[in-house]
Amino acid sequence: MLIPLLALQVISLVYYVREHGSLTNYLSQVAEPSSLPSEQVKEIVLSFRDMPDAENDSYFLSPLFRFLRPAPPQVVEKGGVCGDRSRLLIALLRLRGIHSSKQALYNGQGQPTHCVVEADVESGKMVADPLFGLRFSVSQTPRRILWNR
Repeated sequence: MLIPLLALQVISLVYYVREHGSLTNYLSQVAEPSSLPSEQVKEIVLSFRDMPDAENDSYFLSPLFRFLRPAPPQVVEKGGVCGDRSRLLIALLRLRGIHSSKQALYNGQGQPTHCVVEADVESGKMVADPLFGLRFSVSQTPRRILWNR
């Protein structure tokens, strides 16, 4: 029982090292490390514009792990939906030390409908939509928008 678990850990480590190198290479091609964080977010998001926005059926190691969705390098290669691209953007920003998190948008029935990324940049918070190529700064004062029907 211990040997298969150890083998899976070694395989995962090799996969992680390969993934890290692939993402580092991609990032060096699309964003200058000396740029401001907001500029790096912009350049990375713009680099996604030619990626397919269809469902990516890739998976980590085995179809058994399909529920984990495609790994970031697989999204670079084959594209993906908003959640896939958001995870990729977060992974790339993490390589540059830029803190970010995925935010889900919900409809009136409480069902998730879209994902965006919130990043900490030099001017505060920035929201980036890696599917539609949008990005904007967020005011330091949180506001709640209420829609009247």
